Amino acid sequence: MKQSTDRVRPGEGDIIVTAVGAHYAIGRLKANGDMQEYLQSQRNRIVALRQACAHAGTNHRVFLYPCAGIPDYRPVDCAEVIKARTTGGRR
Repeated sequence: MKQSTDRVRPGEGDIIVTAVGAHYAIGRLKANGDMQEYLQSQRNRIVALRQACAHAGTNHRVFLYPCAGIPDYRPVDCAEVIKARTTGGRR
C-alpha cells in the first residue's frame, strides 16, 4: 500500500488509525486537535484502514499513526486501501 510522504497535519473530523499493542484503534479528531473520539478497533491493519476510510467519507482524510506516543501522522490514500488485498496477516 502506498502512503504519501508529505507531512500534512490532521484536522477536525479527520480519522486517525493508531497502532496500539496488537490492534489498531480508530478515532475521529475533535475540534481542539488533541483529543480523539473513539470509534472502534480492529486487529488487521487493512481492515482498520478500510473502516477508517468508510468513517471519513468524502469530507475528511485518514491518517495512520504507526506508533502511539510519536507524532508521525502518515496520510492514507483510501483509493489504494480499497484495492488492497487482505492477506489475513495482522502486521
